[in-house]
Amino acid sequence: MTPKERLLGAITGSGIDRIPAAPLIGNFAGRMAGYTVNEIAKDGTKLAKSLEYTYNMIKPDLVTILTDLSIEAEAMGCELEYFDNDVPVVKRHVSLDEISIPNPEKDGRMPEFLKCIEHLVEKIGNEVFIGMCVPGPFTITGNVHGAESMMMDLVMNPDVVKEEIKLATETSKLFINACMDRGAIPLICDPIASGSLISPKFYEEFALNPSKEIVDEIHKRGLPAVLHICGDSNPIHDLMAETGADFLSVDANVNLKEMKEKVGKKVGIIGNIDPGSTIYLGSKEEVINECKKAIEYASDNPKGFILASGCEIPLESKKENVKAIVEASEVYGKI
Repeated sequence: MTPKERLLGAITGSGIDRIPAAPLIGNFAGRMAGYTVNEIAKDGTKLAKSLEYTYNMIKPDLVTILTDLSIEAEAMGCELEYFDNDVPVVKRHVSLDEISIPNPEKDGRMPEFLKCIEHLVEKIGNEVFIGMCVPGPFTITGNVHGAESMMMDLVMNPDVVKEEIKLATETSKLFINACMDRGAIPLICDPIASGSLISPKFYEEFALNPSKEIVDEIHKRGLPAVLHICGDSNPIHDLMAETGADFLSVDANVNLKEMKEKVGKKVGIIGNIDPGSTIYLGSKEEVINECKKAIEYASDNPKGFILASGCEIPLESKKENVKAIVEASEVYGKI
């Protein structure tokens, strides 16, 4: 099977030869191709060439476009600071009345990422799906507002935050539709909505319905929706499933066996090899052993399972450790 056929089979339940392997490869691809983080964050052609090169080297079952989660915030009016070997950060946030709704075809870096999608779809899109990692509305709002001050304003000024979330949701819809127009599948990443940062009550009040809107927007195009939340998502798995996402992607501190029992009849599961202690710091054997356990715990999930890293592959990871995720699925994930 091609990676595209394999992933489609896992999503639809129509039959696969093995468990798909989809490590979340982002800036690591740039390093493999000899580019800095700064270069691929600003240049869609260099980013596309990096991902194409790394795809041919690793052969994952999904290509993921990811440099940072500040693309929307920048296009909405924020100013970013860029670094050669780290992700850009917001250095100037904007208030509610300063926010502008961007045009994905011309504002900020959005056109560069659309260019990246076009390149990848043309070069390798016939054999593998292209996923575009996009922040959820809650995370966009955290980047625009400032995550720390937003946490206080969830209590002190909730109406302001909710208005900002509406604008973030509108922005997200515009961008993901531009991405889907070019052949990419949006992958929703919502790290600021993590159970490590907010309570289930706040998730339900502020993040759930906007996430549902984005999932619905993806479903309108006949595409599957994936929701990834970093950190401790254990308290909100039921709520994450309520978004309507087809697959939930989770971090390394989630027990896949317990998650399967809790929500496995509702959603597929993606995860969750530890990107730090195992992929970055561990040996190839340790990566394979952890993959083997993940497959053992979740391969029989009623709504499907995709083997992946728990979060983005660290920049300085060893390529043999990243490739080991695919190799483990080939050996231990046969159906």
